[in-house]
Amino acid sequence: MKAELKKIICFSFVILLAGFNLQAQNVIKYFTDMPGYLLPSMESSHKLELIENYQKTGKDTLENLFGGKVRMLELDTVSQHISISTTSVSRFEMQILERSDKTKFIAIINTVCGPVCSSYIHFFDTEWQKIRMDFPELTNQHWMKNEEEMVDGVKIENLFQSTFIEFHFNSMMNGVVARNNSIEMFDTETKEKLMPYFRKENMLILFENNTWNRKD
Repeated sequence: MKAELKKIICFSFVILLAGFNLQAQNVIKYFTDMPGYLLPSMESSHKLELIENYQKTGKDTLENLFGGKVRMLELDTVSQHISISTTSVSRFEMQILERSDKTKFIAIINTVCGPVCSSYIHFFDTEWQKIRMDFPELTNQHWMKNEEEMVDGVKIENLFQSTFIEFHFNSMMNGVVARNNSIEMFDTETKEKLMPYFRKENMLILFENNTWNRKD
């Protein structure tokens, strides 16, 4: 009886471990199978080579299709997250997330710094069909303490002609961290005038109860 019990326990452990390993590899599978237009500088073979080098030897840099350098910034197969520096001024991030019914979807952040960093985020199902999600549309007003305040006779909100918001995944919290870089477009003197009216804190946007919710 004890021998049979041990067999059952061992079998259950093997099944659990296999399931964990399969889940842990999902982010790698989705990354390597990703349509080429989402990361045109890297073919599947390049992605696999970068991952294998990073996991086996710690080498984090590889030459892309155009002769530039890509660098692995983070590969977390437990939290299902990948971050890559695709050029000296751009970054690619992928995060696998789950709805409450356990169905998965893929979130991708692309960031370009030229010179101020700005990001956009897109969502896909596991077949790489684009899906719509109610991700909050952020503006400079979300960081202003009081948009009615005046600087040199001009309302603060009217001083900003563009919005530059940078995203990063927070995989531990199933969320996205948003940083507003718009103020970096001003000269030093203007920035010093604006800072007292502008929140420095990053904003956290969490995926909870199947929706994206902004945490101010």
